[in-house]
Amino acid sequence: EPQYLHPAVAAAWRALVADVRAHAGVTLAINEGFRPFALQQHYWNTLPYPYAATPGTSTHGWATAVDMANYARVDKTLLRRLAQARGFSFATGDRVKEPWHIEFIGSLTTWAGSNVTPIPAQEEDDMYDAAAEARLRSQLELERPLKLVALVDDKGAGGWVWVDSE
Repeated sequence: EPQYLHPAVAAAWRALVADVRAHAGVTLAINEGFRPFALQQHYWNTLPYPYAATPGTSTHGWATAVDMANYARVDKTLLRRLAQARGFSFATGDRVKEPWHIEFIGSLTTWAGSNVTPIPAQEEDDMYDAAAEARLRSQLELERPLKLVALVDDKGAGGWVWVDSE
């Protein structure tokens, strides 16, 4: 099953995977990237604090977090150095004792070195569907607006998803 990430995060992730493979001979993989709002709500309702962020605040919901697979096969100091060089942070994972959880804290507008091209604003506007947003807001019982974001999977394929605007 593909795992989706914000395009800038996907570019940084692919670079990190290449770095780790080159330095440690291990291929990192994604256990979870983007997490839909409804799944975050389910985790919030069923998991004890601090194992689930308040719905709408999870970096998984913004497609900027990665739960890594194969991370334990890499020297911890090396992995941290390589990940930080690519814009990832272990701070939240450290705080909640999830060593597999990293968050992208680099620029979401930097596309250098990426094979992903941001969609021009005009095309984004053409894709906006007020009725679809209203239906989704109603289903989620949200008052605030939603935001349409481009995501790419770990292989570089693209898609769109509605996310909470806060």
